[in-house]
Amino acid sequence: MFRKFINFWADFVVERRWLVLVASAIFALLALLPLKNLYFDNSNEMWFIKDDPALVQYDELLKSFGDNEYFLIGIEARPGDASVFTKEYIEMTYQLTEFLENHDFLKDVQFTDLTRERNGEKFQTDSLGIGGDLGGDFSGGFDQGFGEGTLNPEQPKRSHPIRAVTKVQSLTTYQVTQSKGDTLDVHDLFPESPSEFEGTPEQLAQAEALMKGETLVVGSLISQDFRHALISARATYLKGTINHHVAMVKEVKNFVKEQGFEEQGFVFHFTGNPEISANFFNSSMSDQELTLPLMFLLIIVVLVTSFRSVAGLTMPLLVIVGSVVTTMAFIAYLGWALNMLNVTLPVILMAVGIGDSVHILVEFYHHRNQGVEPKEAAKESVRHLFVPCLNTSITTGLGFLAISVSKLAPLREFGVVAAFGVAMAFLITVTLLPALMSFAKAKESQAQEDAEVGFVDRFTAKITDFDFKYAKPISIIGLVVVLASVAALSTVKVNANFVDYFKKDAPMRADLDYFNDTYQGGFFLEFILDSGKDKGVLDPQYLARAQEFQDYLESLDHTGQANSLLDILSKLNQAMHGDDPAWNKLPDSRELVAQYLLLYSNSSPTEDLTDLKTFDERRMRVSLRLVNQPTNQMKDFVQKIQTKVDQDFADLGVTITGMPVLYNNMDTYILQGIVQSFALALAAIFICFLVLLRSIKYGLLALIPSLFPILLAGGIMGLMGFYLNFSAMIIASVTFGIAVDDTIHILSRYMKVRATGVSRKEAVHVAVTETGKAITFTTVILFFGFAILMLSTFVPNIQLGFFAGVILLVALVASLTLLPAVMFLQKSKAHS
Repeated sequence: MFRKFINFWADFVVERRWLVLVASAIFALLALLPLKNLYFDNSNEMWFIKDDPALVQYDELLKSFGDNEYFLIGIEARPGDASVFTKEYIEMTYQLTEFLENHDFLKDVQFTDLTRERNGEKFQTDSLGIGGDLGGDFSGGFDQGFGEGTLNPEQPKRSHPIRAVTKVQSLTTYQVTQSKGDTLDVHDLFPESPSEFEGTPEQLAQAEALMKGETLVVGSLISQDFRHALISARATYLKGTINHHVAMVKEVKNFVKEQGFEEQGFVFHFTGNPEISANFFNSSMSDQELTLPLMFLLIIVVLVTSFRSVAGLTMPLLVIVGSVVTTMAFIAYLGWALNMLNVTLPVILMAVGIGDSVHILVEFYHHRNQGVEPKEAAKESVRHLFVPCLNTSITTGLGFLAISVSKLAPLREFGVVAAFGVAMAFLITVTLLPALMSFAKAKESQAQEDAEVGFVDRFTAKITDFDFKYAKPISIIGLVVVLASVAALSTVKVNANFVDYFKKDAPMRADLDYFNDTYQGGFFLEFILDSGKDKGVLDPQYLARAQEFQDYLESLDHTGQANSLLDILSKLNQAMHGDDPAWNKLPDSRELVAQYLLLYSNSSPTEDLTDLKTFDERRMRVSLRLVNQPTNQMKDFVQKIQTKVDQDFADLGVTITGMPVLYNNMDTYILQGIVQSFALALAAIFICFLVLLRSIKYGLLALIPSLFPILLAGGIMGLMGFYLNFSAMIIASVTFGIAVDDTIHILSRYMKVRATGVSRKEAVHVAVTETGKAITFTTVILFFGFAILMLSTFVPNIQLGFFAGVILLVALVASLTLLPAVMFLQKSKAHS
């Protein structure tokens, strides 16, 4: 029945070739329309599926305490300057602070549907505004709400234009808190207006002297030696977009360059979520500008070398271009975003999609050189290879689909979209390609006949005798390699830290090292402390317990200063006792706590404390600076804290969240996903083997050359000390799906020839020689296609390119040597 369908299909696409061409052209035009809707996203929530526990906790942090994404600019004092307290340094700080506060970073950014939520209420916005007090004036006191979940519900809701930066902290915005009789005096370290700053030695010396007593920020806003200070810009949190991050980072760096600050001797360092997002976006775009043209050029070179004709070049190109365009249109149609993962799809699909085209073209030219007319040769190519190509597409597609079991949303989407791309490549290959082949000239050039005989043909003609002669040594070597690889594979660890996705010499990595060394980190682990009742965080006993917890956190290795309401209250208590350092401790009564907060709010500070405690004063936040670590180490670090919380601080209602926790969960999901996706791919592909080969024996036999390269690659990864990351899921599942293609083509041809009654050795010889050229060409394309990814900026893509190339090359060698060797182990039956 299926054979009848194949015959019908072959006749239809060739005899109705004009209809096929017109339909293909219309389909291509329709596929181009959704492409304009593609956009790039690398936001936090992009990585997680809806209602993921880690993301829910992180969202709770945002709803309770406001925006949590910071762009940090660390600036070193000039060589020769004793400290940052120089006229030139402070003037530069004024200019950068004002630029961050007042520049419209969103003027060229497009938004479609922005929704924020406060206290269970959603505020829908248009492209220019957002509900609530975002971007408003916060000088009116700590009880004026800011951010999600902190707005006083009794306040009128006003609409303001979106601002990319909602808060800037620097030396020129810093306020010193001192007592003035029975009141608090909160005054600026430097004049609010740059025009009032004179920069006299006396003014600078006074500011430096005041800063020495500001224990809250020495070590965080300014370094201990006063030779480094930073500017912190809090970025608006917008779901599903990083456009404002990219714009802010780009324009700030352009401003630094335009003002000539670096030429004046100042050294700048950048980190934070916006910096990482901008680096992901810029690197992804530049990678595609490099890898896509190189991949296209590679395919052209291989096709020209293989077929030496215009038709042999253009026809496969149409297949891969068609599959890539329709796949990207599919992403746009589903409303999914481009990200650092799926931007590699065009390169991968170009490499994968060319395989079936090459097999069919080789078959077509084989028939042509036997004198078969173009139309009939096109039909015969489809008839002979429809089933093998269908099965290789199914196994490759299953390899991609297996990734969709991941709990990471981009990997789920990647698996679905890539499988769709493989299906489209197959459909175009067995539809458009034979229709185009049927137009080939009646008499082809001698070059095409010469292409039938070459090095590959001579090699495959001799390899069978070698496999037969050394069957046992080849099999033993294969077994030893597998056992050694499994042992080395057991040493591999997972790392999902985004910072480590960049090369070690990347400027962003160097800048992060600067923040680690100078400020003990550029990222924060966040803790939500829930007292369980309104005004609960004002209870001195609760505050004392929270202080014990914060002291514990700061005592841990690889941590910097913590920041919380506790530090503010201790500082206020010191200020109200003549600024005596001995009183830098928490007030001992609820009345004093309430009084201090009231005095503070009445002093018109720029800090309104809504990012440290909730409006109902039930919950408070502790932010702990961390030195960047791989996620496997961070995982142990967070677990250690969680154990301590469960044992000694259960009464504080602690929830641990922040970017490190999100990374930790990604670590877990990656490890689980590798096991689940590979097991699923293995089971699904084995079933395909059983259906295709109709034999458990041959099904198990087919797994040998397919699993061998995967295990070898894992062993190499362990020996080289590489971490597992999301690319490992693609490597394990996808390359397994692709690696079995060679085995399918060889075994399919072997069983077909074996059915004619020839001996096992002769059947293997025919299968290897007749498929050897095609699988070698496709492996070369795949090898160099994936190898192109090694030019990427991202370490996961580099690893994907390296290991996928190794796996596919080893899979070819295993199919031509290990598979026949195992089949020849029973030499007494080899001739039967």
